[in-house]
Amino acid sequence: LQLIEDLLSKFEGKFNVEYPFKNHTKAELISKYLDVNLIQKTWSCYSARGIKEMCGSCWNCFITKMSALAAGFQQETLKFGTNPLTDSIPSSTYLDNQRVIYNLMTFYEKVINEKSDVIDDLSRYESLFHDPVDLATRFGLDLFLGLSISLSSLHRKNGLGRKGEELLSKIDKSLLKKRWEYLESLRGNYL
Repeated sequence: LQLIEDLLSKFEGKFNVEYPFKNHTKAELISKYLDVNLIQKTWSCYSARGIKEMCGSCWNCFITKMSALAAGFQQETLKFGTNPLTDSIPSSTYLDNQRVIYNLMTFYEKVINEKSDVIDDLSRYESLFHDPVDLATRFGLDLFLGLSISLSSLHRKNGLGRKGEELLSKIDKSLLKKRWEYLESLRGNYL
């Protein structure tokens, strides 16, 4: 942010770039500020530029969908081109999706379960975020909560693969319940 401020200040005097939501997860922001009509107007996809709906299979779409589910939105209200957990998609894309999902789950399982190598790595971001470990833990819980909701509504887990199921089973369900209750406390009356 400082670099952006410095760059802009060279053109038009002093600029101050603020990012008031930098210590919030996407699920927290969705819970607190978005209704179903607004979430349909947001765009996180980096694969489907110029198309009417987000692709559903890129990393950004996956994070957005899991965050929205954790925030209390119903699957059917989220408009994506595909669902990487269930839809039939080309095998190379499917394997890429599985790899991304598994890597995300692996990283955040380590954060939630306080593995020291990941915690030490996150500590280097303390100049950017108030508490990067806490932020990453909350984000990880949102990810696993969204996955749990998505899979329970599908009544199957085959979209995660065996390794993904193992990682999901390592997360303390009481932590997910507390996270759900916290996100629920943030929600407006629009869901």
